[in-house]
Amino acid sequence: MAIDFPKPTPTPASPAPASGLFAAPPPYRLPGFISPPRRASVEQLITTVDDSRPVFPIVSPDGKRLAITRRKGAKWIVSVDGVESREYANVIGGLVIFSSDSRRIAYVAQSDTGAFVVVDGIEGKHYTNVTQPVFSPDSRRVAHGAYADGKWFVVVDGIEGNRYDYAESITFSPDGEHLAYIAKVGDKSFVVLDGIEEGRQYDGVGFGVAVFSPDSRRFVYLASSRGRKFIVLDGVEALPPDVSFDGGPVFSPDSRRLAYVGRVGYKSVVVVDGQLGNQYDTIHGLPVFSPNSERLAYTAGGGNQYVVVDGVEGWRHNGSIQDLVFSPDSNHVAYTFGSGALVSDKVFVVVNRERGGLYHRTRSPPIFSADSKHLGYAVWDEKGRGFVVVDDIGGKTYSGTGVPVFSPDSKHVVYFAYESGGKSLVVVDGTEGKRYDQVFTTGGKVALATNNLLHYIAREGNAIYLVEEKIE
Repeated sequence: MAIDFPKPTPTPASPAPASGLFAAPPPYRLPGFISPPRRASVEQLITTVDDSRPVFPIVSPDGKRLAITRRKGAKWIVSVDGVESREYANVIGGLVIFSSDSRRIAYVAQSDTGAFVVVDGIEGKHYTNVTQPVFSPDSRRVAHGAYADGKWFVVVDGIEGNRYDYAESITFSPDGEHLAYIAKVGDKSFVVLDGIEEGRQYDGVGFGVAVFSPDSRRFVYLASSRGRKFIVLDGVEALPPDVSFDGGPVFSPDSRRLAYVGRVGYKSVVVVDGQLGNQYDTIHGLPVFSPNSERLAYTAGGGNQYVVVDGVEGWRHNGSIQDLVFSPDSNHVAYTFGSGALVSDKVFVVVNRERGGLYHRTRSPPIFSADSKHLGYAVWDEKGRGFVVVDDIGGKTYSGTGVPVFSPDSKHVVYFAYESGGKSLVVVDGTEGKRYDQVFTTGGKVALATNNLLHYIAREGNAIYLVEEKIE
């Protein structure tokens, strides 16, 4: 399905990658594309629903639990794995939040006495208003904002914090031990870290720009004072002179490096570990570190965009570059390009300067397998048909597909698809599974528990099942 056309000359030339994907036709496909896998599935009934009404449930990260918010007479209830909550006047947004380990749930409900957060079936204190709850990455802690008596505050594990004119952007550290949020008193903003007001007060603190390092030991946020934006790293204002903050910040996976986008006059620049890189008319999006933290890539350019990897500029594309990603072994770089005159509003994926097929638009970013030897992504063709591409080989077309997921051992690829007749199914290594009325996933992805075990939620008529499949 690939379309060949002349490749522009890289400007400037760059060294060859450590090991190339698709430098020649793919040497092999995933095992399932050669010999179809045997699939043994078991269905477990979770609950039943009104078959005449559409169902849009929320699926847990492990693909095994199901939450549905629905009306019951004049009230609302939340059903989790078929067990119904008590009736509420409202469930805000119909949103149920699972913890990352899929064991805990939380949502916001309303009654005649106010709004409150329900965690694991236990109702919290009632307030005038509350925000959506946030679980810590380790699933142990939960926090939310609350409003009462004209003030906002943050409630962590049921304990109320100090009261402010406003409190927002609740952020847990990756290890779950620390919590930060942005607070405001009068016209001044500041960060509260572990219940303590951190540093000085500023004219503004960037909404959503409060970041812990992956090892949870460092903390950075955006602040502004007298019209200048800068970052505050571990309580210290950190920005080179004459540089204004413009995007980020981003920690490296090993937490030792920090990168962000800045402005020097009318030019854009990436600042890494306090050192300024080359200046460009525009830098698009945020810089990306490789998994080993040794490499850095970002997109630069005005009308002609290009990727800069380790300071070396790549092809100039007359259009937009998106979805920049390194492979797990840090040796490969992939991105999506599209919407330019060169390709007449088409898109393609570039891996190590090698172009894949030409498609109408993409459904997912490029996704590497864990061993970095395979690449997959979902696309649509010009007729609006969706399919998954693995190692530059397109699969069967459907009305649409979900996001491809590689197994941990990189030997299988799984995704869900839906057909024009309304049926949905899960595809494993190109082999179709049973067709259901609906297949529900988290973020468009089928959950793979192990190399050979997957879970998903499916609906057939008024019955909703947990489906477990073993791949042999």
